[in-house]
Amino acid sequence: MSNENSTNETVLRPNERILRIRDVLYRTGLSRSVFYLHVKDGTFPAPIKIGKRSVGWAEGQVQAWINQQIAQVRK
Repeated sequence: MSNENSTNETVLRPNERILRIRDVLYRTGLSRSVFYLHVKDGTFPAPIKIGKRSVGWAEGQVQAWINQQIAQVRK
């Protein structure tokens, strides 16, 4: 899973990918609108700005969110 430094910025592990929205939606199975509701509510990790008009998500954070959803269902 990705770590956060003292300024609350995401720190990627070596070889960890930044996933674009298409990849995140594919991995989570969420629709775009439901996905952005989770981001807005803070129940999904915030995006990482990777350019003037582009964002992505740390692969480890996305996988951790998926694992958390699975764990909640199996309680």
